[in-house]
Amino acid sequence: MAAVIPAVTRISPRVIRVLGCNPSCMTLQGTNTYIVGTGKRRVLIDAGDADVPQYINHLKNVLTQEDIDLAHIFLTHWHHDHVGGLNDILEELPEFTENCEIWKYPRFEDHNIHPELGSLKDGQEFAVEGATLRVLHTPGHATDHVVFSLLEENAMFSGDCVLGEGTAVFEDLFDYMNSLRAILETQPFVIYPGHGNTIRVCICSVMKVWPAVDMKRNFRTPWKRYNFTFPIACKGKSKYWMCWLTTKSELLQNTNSSRKFTRVCMKT
Repeated sequence: MAAVIPAVTRISPRVIRVLGCNPSCMTLQGTNTYIVGTGKRRVLIDAGDADVPQYINHLKNVLTQEDIDLAHIFLTHWHHDHVGGLNDILEELPEFTENCEIWKYPRFEDHNIHPELGSLKDGQEFAVEGATLRVLHTPGHATDHVVFSLLEENAMFSGDCVLGEGTAVFEDLFDYMNSLRAILETQPFVIYPGHGNTIRVCICSVMKVWPAVDMKRNFRTPWKRYNFTFPIACKGKSKYWMCWLTTKSELLQNTNSSRKFTRVCMKT
């Protein structure tokens, strides 16, 4: 059983987690939102769900107790449990968001989220006192998904690309696998996920599962017929990514020699 996530947690000198208070089978204990920085003006990553007054109260209490306001709100992607609470924050906490800028990676329906969204770009950096955040575009879970590297801690806010427990669903396997590779290349010491507990030690190697695989040639078309999810294995469990085909614990591995899919049974 996963450890209970408190409503508010200071998880590092630069990071305060405020739980979205929107538990469900998809959001687990709720959406994790994060206040980042050490100075008067800080960054909020993700905004939780709409119509959750408990979350707004917790967020207000933190902003009041810390005597801070929000310089930026970053949205990892368009799903309602990450953007739905944005208007509630702006309307209910105007004293903390008066000069706040809202940022998101562009998507064609973004006007439904907020009329004045700033456009995030891959590799873009933002700095507030005590924190520098770098944007990494990580499509797959959603086309507009981004993660944020906290350079001072070599940490990553992974949104829904990597979860603290359970599985991450995706729209496109090819894009998702490439995004996992991009995250792997940053070699973060800690991952702050969009759902679930903080991943303190993350040994996640896509290469261990698919050595020398040509993802574009072999996976884009045939795998889109299936419904895949990727659980992350870490902290004492087997250190690899597993792919589940529907409900079977069988990993489909492409063998370059035969160009055929071979089922390889893996133990959890």
